[in-house]
Amino acid sequence: MSASFLDACDLRRRDAMQQPASAPPRASRQDSAVLGDVSLCPLIVAFLPLVDVRRALCVNRLFCAAAREQLKKVWPRLSLLLHRPFGLSPTAILEMTVLNLRSRGLRCAGLSYLAGACASGAMASVEELNLGKNGIGDDGMDSFATAIA
Repeated sequence: MSASFLDACDLRRRDAMQQPASAPPRASRQDSAVLGDVSLCPLIVAFLPLVDVRRALCVNRLFCAAAREQLKKVWPRLSLLLHRPFGLSPTAILEMTVLNLRSRGLRCAGLSYLAGACASGAMASVEELNLGKNGIGDDGMDSFATAIA
């Protein structure tokens, strides 16, 4: 583990502590690289002395705080997806790649809500969406496409 990475983590921790409580912690390219591959975390921690493990815990707290702030921003658009006609779990909302909403009776109101959730970026992992048999029509799909574009 390079000293520059740990020093950068320490600096980020100090910066975050000096920010007002309402400001989310800032992320950097190094943060994104580690977050993008969860399997790297045990490998990194395995080679750290105990004092650096403490630093890693501080960095983890910053990541968790940033994630909580992001969820607070998008939750108003996602919370209704937990109930009918959607009935999705919180984990499914954030991690699913295929969303099958066929024959759920969404109509225009449900589609409008789904468009807001998609546009918020919270459902970015969805690669395939099935909205068949919902009585939406061409105009509804055109509106949906415009809203999420």
